[in-house]
Amino acid sequence: MSWICAKLVLISIIGSIIGCFGLFGNVSTALILSRPAMRNPNNLYLTALAVFDSCLLLTAFFIYAMEYIIEYTQHFDLYIAWLTYLRFAFALSHISQTGSVYITVTVSIERYFAVCHPRVNKRYCSPFPNSQLKSL
Repeated sequence: MSWICAKLVLISIIGSIIGCFGLFGNVSTALILSRPAMRNPNNLYLTALAVFDSCLLLTAFFIYAMEYIIEYTQHFDLYIAWLTYLRFAFALSHISQTGSVYITVTVSIERYFAVCHPRVNKRYCSPFPNSQLKSL
């Protein structure tokens, strides 16, 4: 088995299957947590995190898996289309990574206040419109 075949199998096929499981988990999480009965600030953070992670999984497939599929098939027209798409995929990938990090930091700060300073948390991080701190 050549190195190109190994990259195709490991990254393009197995990586895509793992990514599909992650995408399924993120979509089901976003659907469940966005129901009206489940709406609270913590679930909105987790829903946003699931959306950012889903975007990251999709762009990772189109950046990394497609690269090895094109390298294996040596299809020149597909390579030109992939290069054209790549500039948008990298931008969306970086936006998704940044959004995921910011949501994680926001959840960490909110949880810190909820555990260590519950009175401050009730005053500033309330889900009601009169709260003073909505997000960072």
